[in-house]
Amino acid sequence: MPDESQVSMVPDDVFDPAEIDDLVDDLGPGEVARLLKIGLGDIGERVARLRDVSGDDLMEGCGLAHQLKSLFAQFGALTAAREAAALEACASPQAFAARLLAFEACARRALVWLEDKQAGLAPPA
Repeated sequence: MPDESQVSMVPDDVFDPAEIDDLVDDLGPGEVARLLKIGLGDIGERVARLRDVSGDDLMEGCGLAHQLKSLFAQFGALTAAREAAALEACASPQAFAARLLAFEACARRALVWLEDKQAGLAPPA
């Protein structure tokens, strides 16, 4: 059986649309589309900042990974949240840099999924 670090490298993404469905039930599709739009911007900004700080400031990088973990989990991108948690747990800049590539690939896939969800909720122009 593979250990946890190997399992988290598997590219089988897990998305839980129920997280977004629950938000839609509570807030309505228009408000959730607006929140997703804001969330997508926040996620994109934090991922870009993560690249900039990855080798320089481990504490800041881990803080950004923590924020990304929460954002991805909130919207049901569970694999991306798990990868962000693994990134957050890195104890050295070398380990952080090594995990960053896997996280970025997973984050890109999650962003595509979230953009699709947001587009499906947005009112027609």
